[in-house]
Amino acid sequence: MLVLVFLISCNIGCGIFDPPHRNSSGYYTVHFRSCGPLSIERALQSYFAKQGIHNKRHITSKEISEDIQKNSRPFPFNGRECLVIFNKTAAQITWPSELIKACQTHGVNLKRVNKEYFNQNQDSVYIILVHKKRTLNNYHWLAHPHTPVNYFGDQTVIDRIYLLEPLQR
Repeated sequence: MLVLVFLISCNIGCGIFDPPHRNSSGYYTVHFRSCGPLSIERALQSYFAKQGIHNKRHITSKEISEDIQKNSRPFPFNGRECLVIFNKTAAQITWPSELIKACQTHGVNLKRVNKEYFNQNQDSVYIILVHKKRTLNNYHWLAHPHTPVNYFGDQTVIDRIYLLEPLQR
């Protein structure tokens, strides 16, 4: 029995024995500068500039991350919290629903569009999810036009494209 408990605990992963750092408020600090909050920060900056909105206060990726984490579902219904048990780098994850909600908080809607629309409207601002071909763990959110779409070079696969547009209230 003791051997079984030992084997199970060894296979759970580094998240149990070496969890990601949380600050005194309980937020994962590695999420502050992860690609989700950073892409939101950069996309909002670009969007507001294109719209001529200059009176908006700069919103940092740290503030965005704290808002995302504060409004996330509690364990065990939160995918990030569950995956952190197996791998501490999962603390960097930002789910599409969290991205959408974070943008709505700042008066911007994310509209999912296809690649054809994106290719025909390159002058707009987008948040795009890409991954590296033939991998399961190399995903990245990016803000276009701030970051080139071919993030992984010719190995880049585009998974989701969100156009930033005014929030209709």
